[in-house]
Amino acid sequence: LITIIKSCIGADDRLDFFEWLVGRIILRRLEARVGLKVPRPGTRPLAAVREEARSVVCMVARRGARTEEAAARAYVVGAEVIGAPNVPPDSSAITLKALGRALDVLGEARPEVQVLVLRACLQTAAMDGLIRTGEYQVIRAIADSLGLPMPPILPGAVQGTGG
Repeated sequence: LITIIKSCIGADDRLDFFEWLVGRIILRRLEARVGLKVPRPGTRPLAAVREEARSVVCMVARRGARTEEAAARAYVVGAEVIGAPNVPPDSSAITLKALGRALDVLGEARPEVQVLVLRACLQTAAMDGLIRTGEYQVIRAIADSLGLPMPPILPGAVQGTGG
């Protein structure tokens, strides 16, 4: 089943961001369900995963911003939460493959570090006063990758379809 899902995801030789997110969620849950990857509490401190946290926060900032300037301002909000430099990583370094690796590494972080990273992502997305549906979906996928609970969208809590 896992092989079938992976082949469906790559069937058209193109992988967009949403397809990647959904595929990641499905595969993570399926692998946990059949015992291929048993989730264990991580042990890595924030200092050991800060660069990966920066990448994820930067991705959230770029996902919700309409301009590079807005993305940079949003990034700063999240960077402060995780104690990272206020300068975002180079956008060419934020690929789907790199994000997958970053989320895998963050999955090895201590539970309190994972919660902190999720908080940084939420504050990054909310920097402009609202969280758009696309931003929320990304954050929900990040939470799922980290094994953290995230409630479904509440009516009126998220606006718009973009982001």
